[in-house]
Amino acid sequence: MNTEQGTRPISSSLNESSEPCVDTLNTTEGVLPDGKRPFFYDLRKDLRIVWHYKMIAIKPLIYTIISVIILEWLKHNLPVLFIDFGKEYDKFSMTVFVALLVIYGFLGNSTLEKVQAEDEALEDALSTEDLLMFCKYFYRRIAPPIKVMLFSLSVCMVYCVTIFHYERIEQSCLADGIILFLLYLGWMIASEFDDPFSGSWNIKPRVPVEWWMKVRHSIVVHGSIEKGRIYIKDNAVLVHRELLAEKEHPTTVGS
Repeated sequence: MNTEQGTRPISSSLNESSEPCVDTLNTTEGVLPDGKRPFFYDLRKDLRIVWHYKMIAIKPLIYTIISVIILEWLKHNLPVLFIDFGKEYDKFSMTVFVALLVIYGFLGNSTLEKVQAEDEALEDALSTEDLLMFCKYFYRRIAPPIKVMLFSLSVCMVYCVTIFHYERIEQSCLADGIILFLLYLGWMIASEFDDPFSGSWNIKPRVPVEWWMKVRHSIVVHGSIEKGRIYIKDNAVLVHRELLAEKEHPTTVGS
């Protein structure tokens, strides 16, 4: 075929059609001509995200300040609760603390990964409008024995830090504050993932009304669906089983 009278060469068509795309990319907000974003653009975006979820850090900070004040009061008024073995025995306390930290880290990491995976499954269920998947995960929470274990490890780690031998009260407050803040922050993040219907990021406003009607017998709503608190009943697992049974054995019309 003659390229002059027939269709134009493919390379020419690609070059002509690609030019508007390049111009469009160059005019995209926050994108430089070489396709890269300026450093401060990403930094500003990250800071906006942090500010949006600021309460996740502010609440643990408030709890930490209150806890440090209570601990210091107890140390001065009830010293029998905090045994000071002396500076020469700090290695023993540190060894116990590190062992507790390793156990807590392993257990906390696996728990956080689990609740995050369940949260992502709920997000996928909403994006794909999959009611069956939603009913499979909406009621799942961290098991009570895991919570008891994590709480016990947290108390033991805080106690190990409080019985270290400190020369000045500022050192004691700083050490107690750091470990308490990190523990509170971990609990806060785990709680946010564990309960998808409350907290700084929740999926409650995006759940269709029809889905709430489907699970209405498995939830207790304090207030309204939009602004109230939602509690899950123990029979929530039955909703998923009923939907799964309906999918596997659908009722015939007229039966």
